[in-house]
Amino acid sequence: MLIVGNHYLLPVTEYPHLLAYLCRRAVLENAPFELTRETIKHYGFSREDVKLLRDCIASNNRRIIDELREEYERLKAIDCLQVVPPKRRGRKPKAEVSAEIQPIAKKPRTRISRKKFVPTRSVKS
Repeated sequence: MLIVGNHYLLPVTEYPHLLAYLCRRAVLENAPFELTRETIKHYGFSREDVKLLRDCIASNNRRIIDELREEYERLKAIDCLQVVPPKRRGRKPKAEVSAEIQPIAKKPRTRISRKKFVPTRSVKS
C-alpha cells in the first residue's frame, strides 16, 4: 500500500502514473528514485509492494533517462543554441548611468476617500 499525505492508502499496482511521476521528479532532481529503506518507510511500501515495484521503478528510471538523453542530443545538434549572442549596443545599463542624472523624486499620492454610492433615482421594491 502507498500512503499519500497520511490521508489514504492506495494499492500501488493501480496507480502506475503516480509511480512514473515520482521517478521523473527524482531523475530531474539528479537522484533517481530507488527502493531504499528510507523511501520504503516514507511511502509505506509493504514487502509485497517492494517485490511488485522493483522492476517497474527500474524500467521507469531507464525510460525517463533515455528520453532525456534523446532530448539532450537533439538540442545539442541545434547550432544556434551553442552560439552566445553578442551584447546589445545602445543604452548603458542602469549601474553605469552618470551620477549627474538623478531620477525625479515622486511625491507621495494623497489618498482620496471613497464616497458611499448614492443612487440618483429611487428604487421601488
